[in-house]
Amino acid sequence: MHHRSDMLSTTEENLARRAGVLISTSQAHPVGGGARDPRVLLNDSAHQLDGAAIALFDRSKTFDTYRGQQPEATALSDWYMLEFPQDIAINCIEMTMGYPHRDGGWWASLQVECRSTPADPWQVVAPLTITPPYDFSDTREGRRPFTTHTLTFDTIHTRQIRLIGTPGGFAGLTSLARIAIYHRDLSRWNPLPAGNPPIPQLFRLIQPQVVFDVSENLAEVTGLTVGLPLLEYYLDAHRYERFWQRLSRNYHNEPELWFLLGERLGWNTWNRFFSPMEAGAPMTEVTVPHVHPVLNKALAYAIAPVIVDGVKVGALTASTAIVKEWFDWDWHRHNAQRFDIPWDHYAAAVTRTPQMHLRQLQATAELLGMIANTIANLVHRLDRAFVAQASHQHRKDAIRQAIDYMEAHIEDRISIAQVADVVALTLPHFSATFTAETGQNPSDFLINLRIERAKQYLAHTPMTVNDVADVLGYSPSHFSRLFKSRTGMAPLHYLLRARTPS
Repeated sequence: MHHRSDMLSTTEENLARRAGVLISTSQAHPVGGGARDPRVLLNDSAHQLDGAAIALFDRSKTFDTYRGQQPEATALSDWYMLEFPQDIAINCIEMTMGYPHRDGGWWASLQVECRSTPADPWQVVAPLTITPPYDFSDTREGRRPFTTHTLTFDTIHTRQIRLIGTPGGFAGLTSLARIAIYHRDLSRWNPLPAGNPPIPQLFRLIQPQVVFDVSENLAEVTGLTVGLPLLEYYLDAHRYERFWQRLSRNYHNEPELWFLLGERLGWNTWNRFFSPMEAGAPMTEVTVPHVHPVLNKALAYAIAPVIVDGVKVGALTASTAIVKEWFDWDWHRHNAQRFDIPWDHYAAAVTRTPQMHLRQLQATAELLGMIANTIANLVHRLDRAFVAQASHQHRKDAIRQAIDYMEAHIEDRISIAQVADVVALTLPHFSATFTAETGQNPSDFLINLRIERAKQYLAHTPMTVNDVADVLGYSPSHFSRLFKSRTGMAPLHYLLRARTPS
């Protein structure tokens, strides 16, 4: 069983993060690029990403009700239900949207419903106010990732509550990043003001429209499209349509090989293949232009880091190509059989995919590197004073983001190298900066967070010591030693003392 801590913020409690809260959705087995488990939505970080590292704008931390390209999908309703162990007072829901994909990801209609038991009929919650107002038109235009809307209504007492409505887009799906539940004093609390979806730090430094215009010209020279991570979600409407024209044949039964494999493998699996990790090195360690092979060298792409003031903030990448020197028809035939793809479909996808010599792809990587350096230097020259002033603040922001990430992933067995990767710092630089800013090294800080979470579990849940050790990723013996070294008390002694009525 998955457990949640019952921890209070300084001003209010997100009731969705109480121990014993269950979440379920209308789509039990999504096939898109988002998470497979809807519990990813029970977080307290997805609405606080403005100015954060682009790695934190992570598709895998959203839940998409993607059922595949099925005509009947648009006739189905989407719902997200939270169930509490007992009746609870609620008058506010915060809903952070995920990604507005080309084929959907938004609501075309939405309401809130509640009931006390599964045998009861669902009751519509009213009056419902959404702030900022939600655009229910069935179009992608104007939507940005991780935009938060607050839904308020008269206080209800219930055990089950759900968001339910019509999913948008021609594939009929919704994409969410967070659901939070509150009982607030609405006479003294103002919902978030209308306006500003969060913008990644990278796109504050480099305008997405500029990158796209460079990409269009480079594509004429190399035959490859070029972009930054998540670029398409921040383009204006005109450029997005041009971007879509490049990809449209993949959705109209003329896929390139990467798309065909992505659809067959599932986009989460494909994204793991595509991820620019080499020999276990995190992305932040890859600081030179290079060619990154994918799927046993069946495909490859050029990648060049974008480094601003010594800090890697992203990477320019060229679209996948087949490297002629590595091409092997026998391997491809075997691969088609392995994934049960008809050979005529597979072979046609191969012919649609750009083919280049390795030296051409490496030259593309070097060219991207020069472009990346030019952009970085231009940003530095245009606002040298800002960069100097922001350097110290950037360090503080990076450490704040790192702490937020640690707090949100205490139970996910994260490593310090992963945390450094998220905030786009090398591991030595991150460790030194973290220690300088907090007075603790990051490893000790993460252990202390886990010990504090353990205290909450031992004091306020029915979990055993072994349960707590397992949830936090420790063996029971190691957890007991660690807990006693940090608190001066064995965890079982702490549990008995905390749960014994005074």
